[in-house]
Order: sequence, then C-alpha cells, then structure tokens
Amino acid sequence: VWIQDGSPSLVDCDFLNNRSEGSYGGGGLFSDVSSPALEGCLFEGNQAIDSLGDGGGAHFFGGGTTPLTHCTFTDNEAGDSGGGVFADPYFSETLVLECTDVSFLNNTSSDRGGGLCLDSADGTLIDCTLQGNSAAFGGGLWSFGDPVQIGDTTICVSFTIGTSMQLNN
Repeated sequence: VWIQDGSPSLVDCDFLNNRSEGSYGGGGLFSDVSSPALEGCLFEGNQAIDSLGDGGGAHFFGGGTTPLTHCTFTDNEAGDSGGGVFADPYFSETLVLECTDVSFLNNTSSDRGGGLCLDSADGTLIDCTLQGNSAAFGGGLWSFGDPVQIGDTTICVSFTIGTSMQLNN
C-alpha cells in the first residue's frame, strides 16, 4: 500500500507476505508526507529486500503524525533499517510516530533497528513490546536525533552486535 499526502484510517487490516524491491522500502506499507491512523493492523512476513530498503513492515517518510494502536509487526525484514517499522522525516519535515499497545516481534534488519528505527523522528512507545528482533545496531529499537518517550514498554531478547536499544542525540 502506498499512501501519499493523505490521512486515511486503516482499521483491522492485514498486510501479509508483501515485498518491496525498490530502495523506498515499505514492504507492507509506504507512507509519504501523510498521517495515516492504524488500529488493530497486522504486518506479518513483509520484506523490503533492496540493500537500501527501509521498513520491512512499514516505512513512514516525510512529515506527519501517525498513531499506531493495537498493531502487531512480526517476522518482517528490511535490507537496510527498520525491520518492523522505519520512520524518517526527511530533512526539515517533522514526523511523529505514536505507538500504543504495539508489538514488534521477530523482525530483522541488516543495519539499524530490527523492531523499530526512528531516524530523526519523534517517537512515543506506551504499553508496547519489542521482543526477538535483530539488527546490527539496536536490535529492538534504534533512535537518532529527536526525543523518544517510553512508558510501560518491554524491550527484551533482542539480538544485535551492540545493544538491544540504542538512542543517539
């Protein structure tokens, strides 16, 4: 699914075994300068296979605010970063990813953020689980630049060369 300049609500949708072969990534969903609201969605077995492909499950790109509520990202794979989700505001845009009761399980990426990669994006993780994800850096979560608020969130058994969670300013 490609979303551009829109704000759709996606409720109880399943994104299963999709594949993106280009450098944009977003195996299940690519959102470009948009603010989609996702609730109860499942992203499973999706791939962004290009060596520059970010966001095996979903890639949120450009500005916008995206709430993810009661969603699951499992067994997704990125050729670059963000096995489950990759968020990148791209230069001067502001991107906010609000995760509530979201599970990032067994996702993989070759570089950063096996479960979730926030590349200069604001992030909120409330009542979330990041488990069994793997990446070279930040197996569960990798964040750079903007603030991340974390509450009632479990980050465990994530595999990485460095740490399960890597936050950089």
